[in-house]
Amino acid sequence: MLSSCNVTDILDANKEKNQNNDSIEIGTDGGTITVDDLTITIPAGAFTQTANIKVTQTGSNNSAEDIVTPIYSIEGLPDNYSLPIDVTIKINGTTNNETYLIVQTKSFVQSLHDDETTNIYFNASISGDLLKSQIPSLQSSLEKNIVNNNGTNLNATSSFSILNIFGASNKKSYTTENNHFKITYDATKDNIANITSLGQYLENSYSIIKNIGFDYSRRTKWPVNVYIEDLEINIYGYFKSSHFGLNSDYMRFNRLNLNKPTQLEVTAIHEFFHLVQSLKDPRITFKRAGYPAPHLWFNEACSVWSEDLVSPPDYISYIKDNNTVKEPFEGMQANLETARDATYHGYGMSAFVKYLVTKYGQSILVKIYEKIFNGRNVLDAINNSINYNLFLEYTPFLEQYAQGKIYSDCQYDDLVQSLREGIFRIQTDSDSVKSFSANYRELSAKIFLVRLDNPNFQDDASLNLSVDQDMCDISVFSYPQSGGKVELVGQGQKDYVVQNLKGFLQQGKSLIVMVTNSNFISNNYKPSDLDIKLTMRVKINKKVSVAVTISLDGVTYREKTNNEDWITQNNEKFIFTPSAGVHSPKVGTLQNNIFTSPLDDVYNPLHVESSNIKITFLDNPKRINMEIELVINDATTGIKERRLFIINDIPEEDTGSYWEYGSSLSRASIIDTYEKHDYNGDYYKEFVSFNPSENSKVEVKIN
Repeated sequence: MLSSCNVTDILDANKEKNQNNDSIEIGTDGGTITVDDLTITIPAGAFTQTANIKVTQTGSNNSAEDIVTPIYSIEGLPDNYSLPIDVTIKINGTTNNETYLIVQTKSFVQSLHDDETTNIYFNASISGDLLKSQIPSLQSSLEKNIVNNNGTNLNATSSFSILNIFGASNKKSYTTENNHFKITYDATKDNIANITSLGQYLENSYSIIKNIGFDYSRRTKWPVNVYIEDLEINIYGYFKSSHFGLNSDYMRFNRLNLNKPTQLEVTAIHEFFHLVQSLKDPRITFKRAGYPAPHLWFNEACSVWSEDLVSPPDYISYIKDNNTVKEPFEGMQANLETARDATYHGYGMSAFVKYLVTKYGQSILVKIYEKIFNGRNVLDAINNSINYNLFLEYTPFLEQYAQGKIYSDCQYDDLVQSLREGIFRIQTDSDSVKSFSANYRELSAKIFLVRLDNPNFQDDASLNLSVDQDMCDISVFSYPQSGGKVELVGQGQKDYVVQNLKGFLQQGKSLIVMVTNSNFISNNYKPSDLDIKLTMRVKINKKVSVAVTISLDGVTYREKTNNEDWITQNNEKFIFTPSAGVHSPKVGTLQNNIFTSPLDDVYNPLHVESSNIKITFLDNPKRINMEIELVINDATTGIKERRLFIINDIPEEDTGSYWEYGSSLSRASIIDTYEKHDYNGDYYKEFVSFNPSENSKVEVKIN
């Protein structure tokens, strides 16, 4: 908008007036149209076919002191024309300083996520009481339909068929030191100190983005035009792709906010990054200027992230708000139905961009945009740039994000209150199982709360978590019920067990369970979804005592002293009977039908004995698989010993007693080594084979 002239009202009024005006045919030979004080001349060869052009004078607006000519509407220009159109308008006001021809049209503005009426300035000369200028050529065909990556319209239009033109004066221009930006401002309204500060911010942005590795060569003419105008108070500025080509892309900044340096600096780099993104947009000019990019959300995510480059470490963009915190959990391809939805999704997904550049370096963005420019879908471009590991990256990203390690705007309140999909309150022993079923987009996550309110938790009570689909991760966080820091407890794929619920209760903490759908198909332009069932079970891990007796006849060993030959020893016994120390009956934990009892006895730093028993209980019929190991390392005596015995399918003969006798024990796997190094020399003995007699037995008693 220019001064107090409401250009949107002008365009809307023109639509109604032009319905009653006769059009003028202009063919390939060109022609001249004169309406009141306006003359437009279309040169021969500019049009490839006959066009019906309507020109309407809308009058002048004396309250807008900068407008020095009547305002005219032009309707019906073809989608492309190859030569500039000459414009002459009679001046009916006072000209001062610099005077421009303003071309005004309505089309999509990325940072406003909607169609907006914008001005673009063209140099003009004054001859007597006439303003003379040109409207540049349009050399791209107009395509009306643009579809985004998930197959839906982004609900934006390109209305270049109606444009307004008029003359405006009392302007000045300031070109930045490195000639990359020309700022046009009002000589009587704008403070030159604010203008030069904006110029410095823009030049700094130019250098920062270029140093990341972005190539600016598609733009062949500099400086970029920057216009200072009256915009809505909540708008600091925006970038606009031009219908007249990459070299005509421009930026607008709000004079009402020029005295806010912090916001102005971050806006400068945010909007300049949009200009660079436009250089990497593979679409033709009219699509680029008139419609949202299919990867609009990623553009916004990158530009929001770029604000960090000129801000303190704890900075959070002012355009992020609580509504955008949930976006990463919704999924990478979520909320893209409209341009507004895609924009706000991008604000939230700036956290993912920050995660990527932290892990892979800032140049990863250059790689991604190069692949987009070469025609890849944005998710495919990201996936390809990180070695097809996108499905591996989303869970660790969300784990960091949920803990506030990327942007601190994601607090526990958001997870506990706003994002939760369900809650499991464990108040008594009867609260033992809970299931949640939901539909998940690809690369998305859902949050569930577990309140630990049972005062009677046993010492080894655990929470077993499982989902019914592959490629789904379960991440568990703890948080103080009174509020505070969210901390990652652990993570597993498809299932995870949270141990020591009693300990969390005593610390005043509850749990957050996050389920991530990591399923992702590269080159999939329509996002997929998946029905996932999460089951939570409270398990009480029983304390069990196990006594093991192993006595085997018919064992063959071999032994030697020092470097002598091995001597075979037949029909010896292998006896493994717990009696004392690490050999005593084992007290361990029974969980999910598996008993384990690891034990280390450290008599002194030079004498360590370790043992481990693992017994798996099987049903139908009842039987066990057993693995028992003893390791002794005694530096004081020079003795090293390892005994390992593994056997499966020992039947239950009495309640809690499993045993087996005789030759069938030959299926056992045995490792038995013994060595001693002392002043008498070296002695070695090791197991060779086993041919069990009927007296051989294995017995296990469970208490």
